[in-house]
Parts: sequence; structure tokens; C-alpha cells
Amino acid sequence: MRTITYRGEMFGETTDIGLVALRGLEDLNVDSLMTDLPRYHGGIPVRAYATSRRIEVELRVKPSTRKRALLSFQPEPETEFPMTIVWEDELAVADTTERIECRVLRRASISRDENTEWNPYILVIELVASDPAIYENTLDTATLTPFASSAGLSYPVTYPKAYGAGGSGAGTVLVNAGVWETWPTLKINGPSSGTLTNPIVENVTTGKKVELNANGGVSIGVGQQLIVETHPVKRSIVFATGASRYGRLSLASEFWPLESGNNQLRFRASGTTTGVSCFLSSVISGSSWTFSGSSTAVRGPTMRHEIKPQRNATVVRVLIYFSRGADPRRRVVY
Repeated sequence: MRTITYRGEMFGETTDIGLVALRGLEDLNVDSLMTDLPRYHGGIPVRAYATSRRIEVELRVKPSTRKRALLSFQPEPETEFPMTIVWEDELAVADTTERIECRVLRRASISRDENTEWNPYILVIELVASDPAIYENTLDTATLTPFASSAGLSYPVTYPKAYGAGGSGAGTVLVNAGVWETWPTLKINGPSSGTLTNPIVENVTTGKKVELNANGGVSIGVGQQLIVETHPVKRSIVFATGASRYGRLSLASEFWPLESGNNQLRFRASGTTTGVSCFLSSVISGSSWTFSGSSTAVRGPTMRHEIKPQRNATVVRVLIYFSRGADPRRRVVY
């Protein structure tokens, strides 16, 4: 590991605050919620969920930089901030940059290291990440346009009649190449004139949709933007001005993530659709999306698992890399 950056302050190599250790980025804590079968062997397989992640940062700080380090890691009751991690990867041409959203729980300990000439402070900070996944530090967007029908039938009809082409727009295919779901942020921009009403953004593959037509529906005018946060931690439906429209969500709606594999997405609405667009971007995570033709490949979060030997044991260090955007890479260092 080279450096970490948190709340605008960098720690580690090339800085005046040393990074001694970054703990808690090993294997995830998973609740399987398995239910045993009555009168049979085994249990009922159910989906496993990862719990929140605890992180511990240990810094070596000069007396002159102690206050600056403490101010960067102020305990937070609720708000999470991105921690950017730069890893030195021997298998790659360039270093790997990843990120995780977390907040400070407490500054666990502050002590002096008496074994060195300049007696630095040793700071240990405990953080928690509600989303335990470690994501790539890249953010891109995809764009959906609402379905637009071709010209309708005019009367009186004269035969033989040449019918127009079918409608266009409305959706695209996003390919999540990994195994970890990614929750998108949806930003629906209003039309160039008139009013867009009752927008629906649907993941056709999973059959889930966000439908805003309850209690009078939603109207989006010229210059307005409606933002839908789908992640369970930040779930909301608001205009850019802050006005909430959560109450317009239909009972048939269900917030959806981008699942592993193909995701066929569709955008529909009523009213004026000229100039309307729906931008998709990752929420919290920095998943890297690469575009190819009409489909979009999504490379999701990279999880890094590091297993360290116990003391007085045979020294065997195993590093296993799981990457959603490529085949898993494994290496064993003896």
C-alpha cells in the first residue's frame, strides 16, 4: 500500500504523516441466515448478506503534524466520506486506486513511540463502512432516452398504406461483469419545452421498476432535474432543489441494483419527452463502466482479501484478488 486519502488529507508515502497499517480490509463478515430442514439433512439455502465493515488506521505522526492528523479524523455521528486507497500492485503496470465510504467512530489511542530519536505519536483511528465493498475509484455515466413513437395513423386512410417504422429510444443493455451488485443513481432531466410526467425507470431483466405515478404523479419541467438514489443507505427521490417526491412512488415499485450479468434497462414517461434524458451513475461506489456499441459493460467493485500468518507459525502469505471486471487473479507468496 502506498497512500490513503481521507477528507482531503493524504497519508503514507511522499507525505509527512506515515501510514503504519490499514486493517479491516480482509474477508467480509457474512450472515448466511441458513434455516435447517426439519426431518432432513442440511438446510434451506438463502441469500447471504455482508454486514458493515470495521476499519482501523494506524499513523506515525510528528509532533508538528499531530493536530492536522487529528482534525482529519474527527468522529462523525452519521456522514460517511470516501477513503481513497492507492495500492502498489506488483502484477499491474500502474498502481491500483480503490475507495470505500466510511466514517470515524473514535480515535482509539494516542501514544508516543519512545524507540525512535524523534519520538513520534502513534495514532490509531477506528472507522466503519456501512457498505462493506471496496470499489474502483472511477465514476462514469450511461444515458437513457424515453421511448418515442413514430407518427400515428391519419384519417381518412388511403390504401395501399405505407406504415412508418417503430418507435425508438427508451433503453439500453448494461453488462455487470462481476458478482457484486451496484446501486445506481438516476438523474432525470426535464424536457426542452413543456412538462414530463410520471417517469418510469425499469430493470427489465429483474422485473423491478421505479415508478413515479402515485398520489398525482411527478411533473418535471424545463430546467428541472429529479434525482433518485437507489442505494439502501441513501435512498431518496428529490428535485435538485431539495424538494422530496418520495410520496409519489407507486406501491408496485421496488428500488433495483445492477445485478451480475446483463441488465436490460428501459425508460418511459408521459407528457413532453423532447430533450429528456435519464443519466445513470454509481451511488457511493466508483464502479468503472466501459462503453461498447449500444451495450454498456460495468466493471464493479474490486474486493481485496489478505490472509496474514499468525505469530510463531510457518510464514505463508496468501493474497487473493477478486476483480469484477476481469478474471480472478491469484498469487501465493512464500
